Amino acid sequence: MKGNGFKIAIIGACLLLAGFLFYRNLFGAPEVPEEFRNQTHAALWFKCTKCGEEVSINPEQLDPSKINEVPLPGENMSGIRTAPRTLQYVECPTCKTMTALSGNQCGKHKLVFYSFNPDGTRGKCQKCVDEAEGRTEG
Repeated sequence: MKGNGFKIAIIGACLLLAGFLFYRNLFGAPEVPEEFRNQTHAALWFKCTKCGEEVSINPEQLDPSKINEVPLPGENMSGIRTAPRTLQYVECPTCKTMTALSGNQCGKHKLVFYSFNPDGTRGKCQKCVDEAEGRTEG
């Protein structure tokens, strides 16, 4: 019975903190600086599996009806979803076929690599992999 006052004080402090955070998030939304207000979203990257062409597409220009989604190879439909269930292809401007697979651009090497390889494995920047394994050119 001696520790009840301490427990009540901790519960009260937690409630006070929760109330403060709720009030701040509800009424204290900060203004977005002018330089960020009109900034466009980051480009989406795609890389052709046929010719290797790297395509950068602005999200506002991408028509969702022109994306071909293919299920990941070996994707199990049960269980907890931890990764995208599909590979996303768009039309390659060079090949004119739906073979440009969604990708990412390496921040260090500026190379585009597949987010998920066509076989369903997670993609990685080849230069970063080579550096990690101690293989460097030059």
